[in-house]
Amino acid sequence: MKFFKKPLLPTLSFVMSAQFCSSLMSPVWVFLFFAMDSGVFPPHTALATRSLWYGITLGISYWIGMLCNIFFGMISDCYGRKKLFLLTLIGFGLTSGLALLAQALHQPCLLAISLIVIGSSFMAVQAGMARVGDIGNPNTRLKDMAYLQCVVSVGATLGPWIGGYLATQSGVTGHLYQLPFIAVIVLSSILLICLHYYPEERATRALHTSLWRSSYFKEIQCILKNPAVRICFMVLILSQFSWSTYYEFAPAILKVLFHANPLEVGRFEGMIALWLIVATAFVLHGLRRFLSSPMLVRLCVLLVLLGVLMALVASLNPSGFFERMLIWLSAIPTAMGDVMLYSVIVTTLSQALDSHLQGKVMGLLYVIIGISWSLSGIWGGVLMSKIHNGPFWFAPVGSLVLLGLLCHQRWLALLTEGVK
Repeated sequence: MKFFKKPLLPTLSFVMSAQFCSSLMSPVWVFLFFAMDSGVFPPHTALATRSLWYGITLGISYWIGMLCNIFFGMISDCYGRKKLFLLTLIGFGLTSGLALLAQALHQPCLLAISLIVIGSSFMAVQAGMARVGDIGNPNTRLKDMAYLQCVVSVGATLGPWIGGYLATQSGVTGHLYQLPFIAVIVLSSILLICLHYYPEERATRALHTSLWRSSYFKEIQCILKNPAVRICFMVLILSQFSWSTYYEFAPAILKVLFHANPLEVGRFEGMIALWLIVATAFVLHGLRRFLSSPMLVRLCVLLVLLGVLMALVASLNPSGFFERMLIWLSAIPTAMGDVMLYSVIVTTLSQALDSHLQGKVMGLLYVIIGISWSLSGIWGGVLMSKIHNGPFWFAPVGSLVLLGLLCHQRWLALLTEGVK
């Protein structure tokens, strides 16, 4: 197949397809946890209990995913990025099967395990970023990373729209919320066949080198000694606290406070991804012409802060027409600010290190993200069990702290040196 002989197109296509499969399931998780007719929890289960299950499961999922990213980043450096695509497809099958069993057997534990499996096995985006770092031209790396984020956003836009619609249709056993998982099983099987034609990569480390005798941990120390890496990780930790809390709990709050159905939640998640496409494909390239990287970072943080504050205001009166519009509009600055900041940080990390460290730094990147998303998931679940819009009260904290640091002259000088 000539298509698979082009260096970047196979990676972009597989990442987009994998993201589409993952996003097909994304609107359904909220309803499996919170809907009375999901069949997983007894109908009389309190909202506080459901919120704790949801938040703690999300937290564990990202925590285990963080540990897996450390290990599989090392694996991909030794044996190629294709193995991570294979792991992702296997994870799709296991996740879908467990979710269907959770509904059939009325077992919340199986539902929690299925969400943990997808969180720990979804490595497609990490593999894609490392692959771009392997084969990309340093002069066009920012553009290549933006293209990667763009195709991720395409999959994340189409998936929730279609998944939300499928979730409203009856499955093979007559229950709602089953068809998205059945579709994922079919699509992942097709992708598994296509993966056979994906080009084999030349490993960045000799294949015969023993994994455990390699200088992996010394290389990790080398990565963390780089000042640009430390600055980028600090920015990511704080910014991801705001973004992860918003993205994890906005669908749940839409369901609980705004009484949204699966199709509406799918549209909301799809619109978030649409603004990610607009930001990476158009806005970011335009702003790069006029703003330096530190100025762009500050603008992105302000946009994220504005978006989460809009969501908080909307949640105070969910029955009002203005507030219902505001919760949808909040996705624009939040999504665009986060993805532009993320693209700048990822590009800086990629340019700061040699090619044989690309997999490890992307693994560490996902460790940082995993820590933030895990903590925000657990804490958001606890807050939501106390007050329905509790996560939205916590979401601005990370952006406010980061904005305060950016106003500090010494810290700003370090940031300028790190991302210039």
